Amino acid sequence: NSLVANYLTIAYIKQGKYEKALPIAMNLANGNSVYKKDANFYTAYSFYKTGDTKMAVQYAEKVGKEDPQYSFAKALLKEIKKEQ
Repeated sequence: NSLVANYLTIAYIKQGKYEKALPIAMNLANGNSVYKKDANFYTAYSFYKTGDTKMAVQYAEKVGKEDPQYSFAKALLKEIKKEQ
């Protein structure tokens, strides 16, 4: 169920369990769920927090201007560029 997967992803992220959030978020991001747009950001953020900035950028760039997480994705991309 994608609703449960979305909430589980958020719960893992809030607990700092990014490795557990990643496969669930990626599954949502790469699927056709209504949570796909949010999941692109959750995947990007989880990759960033686990040190994989290349994959973080890849997923953050998938977040479109109309998406609810757009401002967070842009901030994440800015933070990554600042660190490089």
